[in-house]
Amino acid sequence: MPIRNQGWWDRGLRVIAGTLLLIAGFWGGIDGLAGASLRIFGWLPLFTGLIGWDPIYAFFRWSTDVKARRE
Repeated sequence: MPIRNQGWWDRGLRVIAGTLLLIAGFWGGIDGLAGASLRIFGWLPLFTGLIGWDPIYAFFRWSTDVKARRE
């Protein structure tokens, strides 16, 4: 399993943002390409927030997790 590279606040914001994007895409009355984009791209922050690992952070060796930076 990859090392966690997101702090608790980063994970929380991602889960909230992903959930809001999915709600707007499915039930927000937004149709067409914009609604489909929200439904597709809403999963990315939700998933990365739930698992606590972001591949872009890993590529650039960034971390918002204080514990991971100490090790």
